[in-house]
Amino acid sequence: MAKPGQNQLNLPLLYADLKRCGDAQNYEKAIKTAESILKAAPGESDAARYKVVCLIQLSNFQNALDILNKYSEVLSGMVFEKAYCEYRLYRNEESLATLRGAGKLDLRGKELLAQLLYRLEDYEAAMNLYKEVVKNSNDDYDDERQINVSAVAAALSLSNATSDLVTPDAADDNSDKYYNAACFLIGQKDYEGAQSQLTRAIDLCQESLEDEDMTEEEKEDELAIIRVQLAYCMQMLGKTDEALKIYNSLFKNKPSDMTVTAVAANNTVTINQDQNVFDSKKKMKLATAPELSKKLTSSQLKSIDVNNCLLAYHSNQVDVCRSLCQTLRKKYADVTDLAVLIESSLLVKSRQQLAALELLKSHVTQSEELSLPVQLSLANLHLSLGDASQVCQVLRKLGHVTYKPAIVSLLVSLYMSQGADDSVSEFFNDVISWYEKNERNGTSFPHILRSAAEFQLRLKNPRVAASFLEKLRKLTPDNRNVLSMLFAAYSQFDPPKAKKISNELPSIESLAEAIDVDALEESSASLANKYKAKKEEKAATTFDKSDVLIVSKKKAKRKRKGKLPKDYNPDVDPNPERWLPRRERSNYKGHRRDKRKEAVGKGSQGATVAGGPELDITKMDSSTSESVSQPMGTSSKGYSASKQQQKKKKTKKGKK
Repeated sequence: MAKPGQNQLNLPLLYADLKRCGDAQNYEKAIKTAESILKAAPGESDAARYKVVCLIQLSNFQNALDILNKYSEVLSGMVFEKAYCEYRLYRNEESLATLRGAGKLDLRGKELLAQLLYRLEDYEAAMNLYKEVVKNSNDDYDDERQINVSAVAAALSLSNATSDLVTPDAADDNSDKYYNAACFLIGQKDYEGAQSQLTRAIDLCQESLEDEDMTEEEKEDELAIIRVQLAYCMQMLGKTDEALKIYNSLFKNKPSDMTVTAVAANNTVTINQDQNVFDSKKKMKLATAPELSKKLTSSQLKSIDVNNCLLAYHSNQVDVCRSLCQTLRKKYADVTDLAVLIESSLLVKSRQQLAALELLKSHVTQSEELSLPVQLSLANLHLSLGDASQVCQVLRKLGHVTYKPAIVSLLVSLYMSQGADDSVSEFFNDVISWYEKNERNGTSFPHILRSAAEFQLRLKNPRVAASFLEKLRKLTPDNRNVLSMLFAAYSQFDPPKAKKISNELPSIESLAEAIDVDALEESSASLANKYKAKKEEKAATTFDKSDVLIVSKKKAKRKRKGKLPKDYNPDVDPNPERWLPRRERSNYKGHRRDKRKEAVGKGSQGATVAGGPELDITKMDSSTSESVSQPMGTSSKGYSASKQQQKKKKTKKGKK
């Protein structure tokens, strides 16, 4: 109730002014008028409702929500407006609670709920609500609803949902529908079809923007979301250079939508991989902005977090990479195996193989379902440590993957490297029994049987090899090589059986019928190069004399006389030692001694010149010889020892 006074008399005038501002879409002046009414009469619900609507029109959702909470008693009927404000402020859970608590919703409430469920990634429930809204609505917004339905269908396709998917209709000249159709095709992995749809969407969007009073920068800003999706399709088709060019142009234009920049930055990092790490770090900062956590989908956030962890790994940020791996394991359950693999690779990179092995073992024991990459990484780590027996144990626990030809070949090689022939035989029996039960008609089974037979023949077990070859013969009855191997096996323990099989082998005459002897002789593989060249030269020289008037003879090459030495004398026999090295000849006297070099002093600076009288031992007295025998830097103990040795030599000389 308004208080009695002068303000109450002005309420009709203020409401008239409020209506006039609303009709003119002058929302700021309307808000001031509504505040004047609420100041005069705080209980006026119409003024409060008018203010909330004006704030929503100005996208001032926080102030509108504050008014709704402040006047909750008189504005209890504005449930849609409150839920819409919470939705625009990305308070998704609060908005959902507001709509759920409102009871029965009208069409606009259901449409808002469908949009909210789409944001919360409950695409199936959103699709059902949109179908109901489209069916029961009859207004001018049917095209917008159809676009939203196609967007939900595209999201279902991208999320690999198992429900029935509705293919968006892109027959209309609407760029949004073509964009959603392209997103749907991306979910189906049809990148070429999506590329054509996006190209059409860009053309339609450019045509629609020509009539708008917009700058080129604003037009490019509208096209940014389509271009980044087009670049993604090119990237998936292997056209990385073209995709990178589009991403770089987007960075230069600086789109207003942060999600477009984040997606382009993340995709650029994936193109760079372990190259251009500095640029990848700058791009990753754009993709990991805190404001994006509410605007990106969970799959997009997960992709960015994984790439951020891999970037830390490639840039050798050990502590950062380890902490990001821990975050991935806690935050995303479906990438736990990938986080463990990255962390173990980081340990191996730091030469901590044993720590990486313990990490993988602990993860295997804690996991309910073992992933193939983790098991193969564990086997690879055992192999790098030289533990072949542990590798075999890991590979035998891979389920149906153990019986793949590549794994079978690896296990056989590992067993043979350990000299475990019995283990190879037992493993071959296991593999053959598995193929007989599961993939008897598979293309790999004949190769497995033949390898097992060859191994048994190598071990001189012809009976076991013959049993394998009989199974192989049933699978490939027209294979002559199998018959020859079977003959070789039976000839070792059952000659009558071998003779019977030999009758089934083709004769030599039948094998030689299809051989063209002339073609075999002319082939380059069976002839020597020299013989082939002579034959071709002979064939080239044969001609018909009637067709040739003049035949030119082949010019003979002139042989030059060998050069003789200048002092050559034909009357004197040459030196028989001329082919020997100079040092080995009988007249070799060696190099002359250069006596001039003997006078050059050697040693440290300031030493006396060699050959002087002070170094002539015949002209030295005893005191001089003693002083010369001391090397520079020796101790006094070494000097007395050399003096004693000289005394001993003198005494020996006197005894003689």
